[in-house]
Amino acid sequence: MAVWTLVTLGSIASVKWPEVQPFIARIPVRLSAERIAIDIPIRNRSGEIVYVLACRGGNDTYIESLPGNWVQPLMCTLAEGTQASDVSLLSEDDSAAWFSRGQFRSEELLGDCGRYPEFGVHRSFRLRGFQLAFDAQNIVTNVGGDVDTFTLQISLTRDPTATAAKASRPGFLDPRGTHGNCRVVRRGSETRMCRDANFSWVPCSD
Repeated sequence: MAVWTLVTLGSIASVKWPEVQPFIARIPVRLSAERIAIDIPIRNRSGEIVYVLACRGGNDTYIESLPGNWVQPLMCTLAEGTQASDVSLLSEDDSAAWFSRGQFRSEELLGDCGRYPEFGVHRSFRLRGFQLAFDAQNIVTNVGGDVDTFTLQISLTRDPTATAAKASRPGFLDPRGTHGNCRVVRRGSETRMCRDANFSWVPCSD
């Protein structure tokens, strides 16, 4: 049974997540590359792998060769266990991973959208006793004005107050819901939607 199912039925306070080792990594990314494959194991205090952070991107041939559903130009996921997965703890509800803030698109990293809190160049995720942050730095565009290369800084710090099984809402509303208008920063938390026993979309119970 999945951990988040247990959390839904029981008390979050009763769950003791593994204490993970903090880290910081800086990885060069070229969105036009034929293949982008980033895998970072996240270890507990004993050195055992408890989560895998994975990012995938590249051309159609590479993306279609991957198990699961990965979406261009760059999709990052966090999976429990030792294997990369397209099912992600960075998804704040039951939506697919490519709807999460772990999905990076060129237009989200530039201009007003790039500066939009938690949906642009900086994104942070609080869950399971830690905070995971992504920062797109040193962005270079191509002749068409789209993002070509950048440095993806990924950092993890411990956060005992982050008790959710999946990433918490960031406290800002998704600018993609306003037809890409990122000029006005809107605070708030959107309703988390989950699948019920009939596989219908309903507000999450937790």
